[in-house]
Amino acid sequence: MLSTLHYLGHSTCYVAGRHLLGRRKPFIGGLVVNDRCNLNCRQCKVGGKTGKDATAAELTEAMRQFRQLGIRSIFFVGGEPTIWNDGPWGLDDLIRQSKQMGFLVSTIYTNGTTPITTPADTVFVSLDGLKTSNNKLRGDVFDRVLDHIHTSRHPNIMINTTLNRHNRDELEALVDYVDQIPTVRGQYFYFHTPYYGFDELYLSLEEKRPIIERLLRLKAKGYRILNSTACLKAVWRDDWKRPSDLCCVWHEGRLVPCCRARGDDELCKHCGYMGYPELQMILSLRPSALKEALRAYLPRRRVRKEH
Repeated sequence: MLSTLHYLGHSTCYVAGRHLLGRRKPFIGGLVVNDRCNLNCRQCKVGGKTGKDATAAELTEAMRQFRQLGIRSIFFVGGEPTIWNDGPWGLDDLIRQSKQMGFLVSTIYTNGTTPITTPADTVFVSLDGLKTSNNKLRGDVFDRVLDHIHTSRHPNIMINTTLNRHNRDELEALVDYVDQIPTVRGQYFYFHTPYYGFDELYLSLEEKRPIIERLLRLKAKGYRILNSTACLKAVWRDDWKRPSDLCCVWHEGRLVPCCRARGDDELCKHCGYMGYPELQMILSLRPSALKEALRAYLPRRRVRKEH
């Protein structure tokens, strides 16, 4: 509770400095701990890499740099961050280190193939469809991931779904399925970003818009979709700012504004990472975005839905 109050205080000071003093510092920091993964997903090429993990010393130094920038919210990504290690150090040790260094919120993004027992404050688990669709995209892991979600005692598990041409038609069925999982707090949606070119998974803006309208209808029915109305409408209009100055990512010894693909203007134009417009709406004090951000950390209340 005390950490939450500290974070709210830090966020308030950040918003005041941004709006009143014109400060343009990053709000969150992303730590890329490895470019290794135990899966080989269709939408990603990290699974084919054999690069070394970053060392604990490198990652600790990166966190010090985040602190110097005023960042107090950190997220751990890969590759697959839960398989990171440096000798006796594992991801849990990094997360505890971040808390000792004064970071107020820690988040991991994981494929869910390892048990969810992390000390991180929030866990985003990737699930890109119902069993058949998910396994076509991510390999035969659906049952294992669902078992880890169901058996976890972690209080703040979110499902992270990337929508693409392959899974868009089962949106409603997936949302209803996820809503029945008692250990899940909510579901967050991205769109496929064409990091490796405009492949068969890519959705144009014209194709995304009716999907966004479907998401808005599902939200109106009470499903725990964590994308706010303000964010979804900004993505529909395609008027959210990118690249973003709200995030800074550490990767292979470098601090990069926004994301690892910074500098690719064409890719930036087609970005499907909806976390950034969401953060823009929150820090712009849009009511629906503030409400959704708060609801994500409040006890889950079931809402009766009409089918």
